[in-house]
Amino acid sequence: MSLILKCEMVLGNIGKRVLFKEVYLLHRYGMIELNMQISTSSTDFLNAFEEVSHCDLDDHGRKKLNIHIMNTNANEFAYEALIDNLVEPMIDFAISRVTRKKLESRPGHLIKKAREEFRRIEENKGELGELLIYCFLESHLGAPKILTKYELKTSPNMYANGSDGVHYLKLANGNYQLIFSESKMYKAIGAAITDAFESINAFKTGLTKEGEFKPGLAYERGLINGHIDKETFSAEDARFVERLIYPSKNEDEDEMIVDDAFAVFIGYEMSITEKEKAKNPTDFRKDLKLKIEKYITKKHKNIISAIEDNKLTGHDIYIYVVPFTKLSETRTKILKELVR
Repeated sequence: MSLILKCEMVLGNIGKRVLFKEVYLLHRYGMIELNMQISTSSTDFLNAFEEVSHCDLDDHGRKKLNIHIMNTNANEFAYEALIDNLVEPMIDFAISRVTRKKLESRPGHLIKKAREEFRRIEENKGELGELLIYCFLESHLGAPKILTKYELKTSPNMYANGSDGVHYLKLANGNYQLIFSESKMYKAIGAAITDAFESINAFKTGLTKEGEFKPGLAYERGLINGHIDKETFSAEDARFVERLIYPSKNEDEDEMIVDDAFAVFIGYEMSITEKEKAKNPTDFRKDLKLKIEKYITKKHKNIISAIEDNKLTGHDIYIYVVPFTKLSETRTKILKELVR
């Protein structure tokens, strides 16, 4: 298999993580050129996780469910390892490409800037979910971000505006997807599923279920268009982003077909009993994965119903699910460690 085909497979969501790393290293060292490259400078994020399972929830391969669990240590989730593997991605998540370029020779200032952008723990407990879906989309799906929202947020109220993130994905057939992300981290997975897809519906239609206005797709496209200069370094890249958000035919350019898609991160709380912790670590890990997969399998119908009820059937949707123990406490701990 040729290297170029491998690259196309990664960007087309067919390749696996090892291929993503090949592409990452190649474009990092200038051996290939990609429009709007993957922004994260580290591929270590996925090292904190083990994939439990992945499956299609429909007959057309357009509703993809991925279940991951954190690695374990002494039969407990290794949160410290997750924190370590989030430090670099946090910088790339919170800082635009242009700002990062300006500060790349001053790493201390770069980290300080990222932590300042990411510091609003009390105002927005959804920050961790936003960071995690960003990491999964870039590191697992191979979908680069095209907007850094944290540099645009000037007040806590701005957290309610638009989607959690915006990425793009080039498909194997040469078409593109503009992916808008949504994250929910709730104790109860059922509530997280319901609220996530209701939020996407409100974003798509520009109206909440109560009939109130909410900034939606048009707002988001305008936001991207107004800040292209923060993520691009050339007129070619700027034009590429413009065509992603406002596809149009031009006799001097190849036709660009773009469909809106969505990504969802669901974090939920699970418990691990003392009896389970007493098991041999090998048996514990095997049984834990089976327990989680069985539990999430029972939620497939809930997810499908939420997609249908919110009239999202026509969209490709990428769903990532991760369980946490003591969710509220754990989320606060991770956020505080990242910004200290």
